[in-house]
Amino acid sequence: MMLSQVKNLREALGLSQFELAVRAKVSVATIQKIEAQQANPSISVLSRIFGCLGLRLQVERLRYDWNRLCYFGGPLLNLSEESSFLKKDQPRTLSQKQRGNLGLKRKEKKVGDLTEVSKVILKRKENDQFRFHFPERTLKSLEQELRFALIDYFLEPEPRKKDVLDAMIIALKMHYPSAFAELKSALQGYLMPKRMTGRLIKLRRIALSSMSEYL
Repeated sequence: MMLSQVKNLREALGLSQFELAVRAKVSVATIQKIEAQQANPSISVLSRIFGCLGLRLQVERLRYDWNRLCYFGGPLLNLSEESSFLKKDQPRTLSQKQRGNLGLKRKEKKVGDLTEVSKVILKRKENDQFRFHFPERTLKSLEQELRFALIDYFLEPEPRKKDVLDAMIIALKMHYPSAFAELKSALQGYLMPKRMTGRLIKLRRIALSSMSEYL
C-alpha cells in the first residue's frame, strides 16, 4: 500500500490526524510526515497505523524463478514465467511455446537433448530479454541466485529442485574447488547426496558445460 493513501483512508473513516496518532500511539508529526510522503516509518509503526485504518501489514513470500538458475548452469528445461519441472513421462523436446520463449524461430530444428537446451539458452543470453531479466554471470551473482534458490527449496522442498541444486553444487565441488570454497557460507545447511546416480551424473555434466563459460 502506498503511504499517500493513508490520508484518504483516514478521512474516509472521519479521523483527524490527532485521533489517528492517539490510536496508533505515534506522534502527530509522524502522521503528517507519512501523509506528505516524507517519512520512513518502521514496520511496527506502519502496522499500528494500518491496523487503525482497518488494514493488516503482511509479508508475503515471493516464489523464486528457477529459470534464473538455468541461466547460471542449472539443468532446467521450462522457461515459462512460473517454472514447473518436467514430469518423468514428458518428452524431452521443446514445445513451440518453449522454443518461442527461447527466441527460436519456427524454421529452426527442435532441440531434444538436455545439454543442447542449455547451450541454446546460453546462446540467447545476449538477447534483450535476458539482459533485462538476468544479471551478468559471475561467481558473486551465482552466490546470490543459489541463496534464493536454497531458501525456496527449504521452504518448499521438491525432488527436482534438489536435483538441480545437487548437480550444480557437485560440479562446483569437483571441478571448481576454489569457487566452491567461496560459496560454502551460502550452502550451509544443505545436505549433499550420499551417492552419485546416473541421472545426477548427467545433470552435473549439463551444469558443468554451462558454468565452464563464466567460472
